[in-house]
Amino acid sequence: MKKSVLLLLLFSAVISVFAQEQLSEPSWVYLKRAENLKHKGEYAQAILEARKAKAAQFNERVEEYYQLLKAANKDKTDYEVRRMVNDKKSDFQKEDTFPQYHELMGDLYVATGFLDEAEEEYRFALQAKAYFEYPQEELELKYKLSDVYGKRLDFDLQDITDREICESFFASKEKDLWQRIKFNIKTDPSLSHVFRVYRLEGTEYMRALYSIGKHAVLQQRKDDGLFYLTLAAIVWMTGCSDLVKRNVYDFSYAGPTDFIVVLNDIAKYQYVTDETIIEEILFYIAYAYHIDHNYKIRDNYLELAETFAANSSKRNKISILCETLRRDSSHKLTYEETF
Repeated sequence: MKKSVLLLLLFSAVISVFAQEQLSEPSWVYLKRAENLKHKGEYAQAILEARKAKAAQFNERVEEYYQLLKAANKDKTDYEVRRMVNDKKSDFQKEDTFPQYHELMGDLYVATGFLDEAEEEYRFALQAKAYFEYPQEELELKYKLSDVYGKRLDFDLQDITDREICESFFASKEKDLWQRIKFNIKTDPSLSHVFRVYRLEGTEYMRALYSIGKHAVLQQRKDDGLFYLTLAAIVWMTGCSDLVKRNVYDFSYAGPTDFIVVLNDIAKYQYVTDETIIEEILFYIAYAYHIDHNYKIRDNYLELAETFAANSSKRNKISILCETLRRDSSHKLTYEETF
């Protein structure tokens, strides 16, 4: 299966080379068309349109350079200007100024199971970050790269990438804040003080914080894992509180339990969907106390995880894992068991 898909990719690349002379649309049109085809699952056609986008973008750069030279060299003939342009074409081919193409190709490689190729394309895109269209593009690409490592079960590289994602988050506050949070986690294992006192914006970093914490506790590094999971929970509550306040201006909270009532109004607050991870965060907080043999606090967070998972597709999986830990106080989770 993979071999036939790869042959199709190569065939599409060859076709696109012959199609370069017949390009009639701007590069962004081909790229948008490729995106739409990707979402429809028509990957072969999407690759063909993506190759056209790349060829069109190259032609656009050449044309732009031609116009600049023509304006700057009015004493030269058109033939002489075009010779100057041709001399520059090889440089244009070496310079990568189209990260959106590489991101799309990475997405298509992920969709067709070519994870090594996807990693390479995402890395190409990150190297061309000077040409990103919006500031969050680098963050989104690093998340995609992290997901590739997760699918490949390369958890060390995933952890490194997630920590790179979180660098801006930690740089946004004084180092002393993070030390205080660590101290409060140690002195109050229930986390009630930390949850009541701290508010941290940065929902865009929540997935990375959660992922780092999850891998740490699965590797029995309780303190490191609990720190990152606690931060992920604080970020989630801060962001969710802002959503709730749009409808209930005087809403306040002291911890996760205060958000349970919001479960009854999913449509209004739109936070309990398959995209959220609060139930997973709470479960791994529970697991951190499980490996620390603090079963009273563990059971409290297991119950919270099940409550928050009640309306999500992860309900059955979390219930099974919670029961596994309750039945066997010495059980150590493996990556194969988890989500």
